[in-house]
Amino acid sequence: MPGNKYSYIPGTPSTRLERLLRERELRKLNKEVDQCLTDGDNWSSEEEILQGVAVPRGLSDRCERQERRLPKQRLLVVANRLPVSAVRRGEDSWALEISVGGLVSALLGVNEFEARWIGWAGVNVPDEIGQRTLTRALAEKRCIPVFLDEEVVHQYYNGYCNNILWPLFHYLGLPQEDRLATTRSFQSQFDAYKKANQMFADVVNEHYQEGDIVWCHDYHLMFLPKCLKEYNSKMKVGWFLHTPFPSSEIHRTLPSRSELLRSVLAADLVGFHTYDYARHFVSACTRILGLEGTPDGVEDQGKLTRVAAFPIGIDSDRFIRALELPQVQDHIKELKERFAGRKVMLGVDRLDMIKGIPQKILAFEKFLEENGDWRDKVVLLQIAVPTRTDVPEYQKLTCQVHEIVGRINGRFGTLTTVPIHHLDRSLDFHALCALYAVTGAAQSLGAGAILVNPWNITEVSASIGYALNMPADEREKRHNHNFMHVTTHTSQEWAETFVRCMGVLSSSSSSSSPNCRALSNWQGFNATLNSTIGCPGEKGGSDRTLLDEHVFEYFTERTPRSHFELRETSLSWNYKYADVEFGRLQARDMLQHLWTGPISNASLDVIQGARSVEVRAVGVTKGAAIDRILGEIVHNRGMKAPIDYVLCIGHFLAKDEDIYTFFEPELRPKPAAVARTNMVSPIKSPKSKLSSGKSRPRASPNKPHRPLLTLEKRISNHGNGTSLQPNRFDSMSVHEGSSVLDLRGDNYFSCAVGRKRSNARYLLGSSTDVVTLLKELAEA
Repeated sequence: MPGNKYSYIPGTPSTRLERLLRERELRKLNKEVDQCLTDGDNWSSEEEILQGVAVPRGLSDRCERQERRLPKQRLLVVANRLPVSAVRRGEDSWALEISVGGLVSALLGVNEFEARWIGWAGVNVPDEIGQRTLTRALAEKRCIPVFLDEEVVHQYYNGYCNNILWPLFHYLGLPQEDRLATTRSFQSQFDAYKKANQMFADVVNEHYQEGDIVWCHDYHLMFLPKCLKEYNSKMKVGWFLHTPFPSSEIHRTLPSRSELLRSVLAADLVGFHTYDYARHFVSACTRILGLEGTPDGVEDQGKLTRVAAFPIGIDSDRFIRALELPQVQDHIKELKERFAGRKVMLGVDRLDMIKGIPQKILAFEKFLEENGDWRDKVVLLQIAVPTRTDVPEYQKLTCQVHEIVGRINGRFGTLTTVPIHHLDRSLDFHALCALYAVTGAAQSLGAGAILVNPWNITEVSASIGYALNMPADEREKRHNHNFMHVTTHTSQEWAETFVRCMGVLSSSSSSSSPNCRALSNWQGFNATLNSTIGCPGEKGGSDRTLLDEHVFEYFTERTPRSHFELRETSLSWNYKYADVEFGRLQARDMLQHLWTGPISNASLDVIQGARSVEVRAVGVTKGAAIDRILGEIVHNRGMKAPIDYVLCIGHFLAKDEDIYTFFEPELRPKPAAVARTNMVSPIKSPKSKLSSGKSRPRASPNKPHRPLLTLEKRISNHGNGTSLQPNRFDSMSVHEGSSVLDLRGDNYFSCAVGRKRSNARYLLGSSTDVVTLLKELAEA
């Protein structure tokens, strides 16, 4: 942008993808050093980071710098459950079992912080001796317990969280027979929910130190941000939801809707997995609370709560390392021998109503019905992890799944094989890694996935057939898309991004050279002169801070090989090099967000290109920009002779094609009299070559072009309205820029590149034709 200072540093990553890859490599190189500098320990797994096991490494030379390093800032992770489960063995002894989850894996990568966990240990401890000994045992694993009695757990966890919030957030209504009972017991459950959140807050306040970061997780703790801010208004608090957030129409059916929203808004940063959920939250705050939604979040009486989407990933490095372990290799060998000659379809899900296990199995049954030749060549291996086994609805779901599996195996199975292997149990990490390696389940994300409607078993059945019969080259292409996605957007990156957006971690920004500034200001090379390049984001505009929270950044991360550019007057998302079908789906979703989101009432244009989406201020077009530039030249008296030759070539958006009509002699107003002293002879263009083969008659414009930026009313810097601002060009006439032109029909040439319908006079097929034409002009 104007006024920016640039310092070119060779080798500086210039795109987000390069930066993420560079950061991941640096994390690998510095991991041992960073862990050595934290109490001399090196954690290599979730169990070790919780148990405090020290793994010595030969890093004495690097660890000598420990004294010069500042102590790491503490991160207090507050969740309903601790990452360990406690079993009492005696009056003062406890057995702690590691219950590894995705959140533990994600926070392993945040090396800039010293994490402490606060949560419920999953057991009732009524006596003081038991609480004291359990606290001491958990302290060795960097965990701090919150002691909840059985009544609070029943009302808060089983009642309000799982019977009210969880179904509501997943668009599942209560059964008719339960609605009246829920209405009667709602207040007591809500009171228990607030009481439990206050108990969590008391423990956090007890262990909080000045400068700590508090990260609250999930719908169990929606009241916690408010409780913490009442204790210390300067405390840095973030809240992240790991489930969907419903639309405002669904959320307004909750009796405590306003209290929950205001409690969450007490946080400094509110995060969701997808932009859909973030938009729903902002919409609920706007419609239910009457607050103002902004592109950054929700504003209430001058306080801004930032709302953003943070798509989570996996710990890809951990899975890659695990594939080399002997026990994983043994599992892989066993699976290959057992299912030799058969394709394996794998599903690993919690046995939950929202996971769609019955729908998946019914779709597989339909596939077997319609494809008899596949019945002995494919097997569905479904791992259903039991959950909430004491709830009648879940018991009913388990029986339903077992009944469907038994019927299908009886119908299509033989004495030696069955089409479905269903397991109602958890598998250890090594067994899961072996299954992922056999089926390729780790590559099921990103543009390489086959998108289906899970409720349409006919569509799912057809997609199963498409996947099984997919050509090898398409499999490889999809694999490359997905492997790059899962290894770049990891769970560690998710955690670091969230904490960095709280203003704690310093984000690295790429530097631009002065030449890049000139390119972004004066030339547009979008699909005209450039061919396919490895990192298309390199030619983007100037740098911008806090891009992670922007919708363009969100869709760039979710669409492999797409990129966005921040230009002087617009923000553009381009998916030219991405998968075509997946890019179109993402573009359609982006347009919906932009048209219905916080910028819907702003003075902005949302423009859809062939493979791009662009947002710019109203009235900003290439034709208007040319008129402004030429008008400035006239105003400064910087040109002694009029322009008598124009060659305009481009692949422009439809809104920018006014640049063609701007130069058309019969459509421009008559220029003011300009002295023709020292005229330069016009360049003789090889018109015959331009017209032959790839040319066509000039398209007739619907109406004359009217430049916009020479009007007195100008777009304000904020882009959300117009204002009458002081303008140093106010004295100029509306079409003064055209007064420097002296064009006739034979000395103006306009060429559209790759567009069949255009206001340009001629058509060039591709960027190669542009280069050929320019070479011929240079040699003429």
